[in-house]
Amino acid sequence: FLHTSLHAEFADRYKNSIYINLPTPSFDTSVIIHAAKDGLEQIFKPNYLYKKVGIILCDLIDAQAMQMDLF
Repeated sequence: FLHTSLHAEFADRYKNSIYINLPTPSFDTSVIIHAAKDGLEQIFKPNYLYKKVGIILCDLIDAQAMQMDLF
């Protein structure tokens, strides 16, 4: 997610978010960073003064409880 200041002029406000599912469960930070960069490229708009940008990880499980893909 990302957004500008809530107190900025209306024309200078922008907020957006995106939800990205990984193709397979992963604890590899490079996979997570790559997915985050892809998401940012989809929602980022230049020429805005962003106040907050963040990543929220959902559906976390213990790596030992993870069932691997057969293929």
